[in-house]
This record gives sequence, structure tokens and C-alpha cells, in this order.
Amino acid sequence: MSKKLPATKIISFTKKIAPRIERQILSFPLISNTDNGAELLRDKYYAAVAISTIIEKEEVIGYILIRPPIDDLPVLLQYVEVSPAYQRKGVGSLLVKKALIFLKRKGEKCISLRSLSGNENFFKRFGFYKMGQLMKLTI
Repeated sequence: MSKKLPATKIISFTKKIAPRIERQILSFPLISNTDNGAELLRDKYYAAVAISTIIEKEEVIGYILIRPPIDDLPVLLQYVEVSPAYQRKGVGSLLVKKALIFLKRKGEKCISLRSLSGNENFFKRFGFYKMGQLMKLTI
């Protein structure tokens, strides 16, 4: 499997996602198995989407959703998901790096996430550390 990042562009973090892109995101397994996936995309969450531009056909190959801070709860990286065909090619890393830059510019100091079992090492590369059920990062 090639480690080369496919021809990719990132749609900036936004709270408004075009319907055609929303439909593609909702076809991903992680978010499609939630009761409120579409609501998350239309509500208070920031989203960034990785789009493959291969063969001039735009296809969502990954996305990240960020829940803004609520009361005393820090920012939460809610979902980071990459299409299986594009995993281990740098798409997830690109999305997380862009998210961290975005959150730092917004003045966030602490970021948390819940990692699926086996994914902790991926997030440790960015400085996240295990704290109970969550992983945290101070920026």
C-alpha cells in the first residue's frame, strides 16, 4: 500500500456543509451508525472535509467534526474518519493537523477526544495523552 497522500484539498472549517458533501459524509460507517449524524453536521459543529480530486471527480475521502466548548467542557474532536481506501496515506494526519491549527487560531487551550480502541497511538503523534476515558491535548 502506498503511503503517498492522494491529490487532496481540504474544505475549510465551517458550520455549513453543501448538501452533496453532507450526503457523502453520512455514508461513512462511523457517523452513519449514530442517531444524530445529520444533526451534528447541521448544528453547532465545525467540520473540515478532505476531498480527493483524482480524475476530476470530487469525492469525500475523510472528514473531521469538532464540537465547540460547552460550559466547562473543552473542545472535542468528535469524529475523525477516513475512507478505508485512503487510510494510512496521510489523510487523517492532514485533517488533524488542520484542526489543531484552526483551534489554536481560535484561541482554544485544551482539546479532548474519545479514541476508538487501537487508535491511541495515532493521536499520541500529535501530543495527545490518555486521561481516563479521554485523550487530551494542551496547546
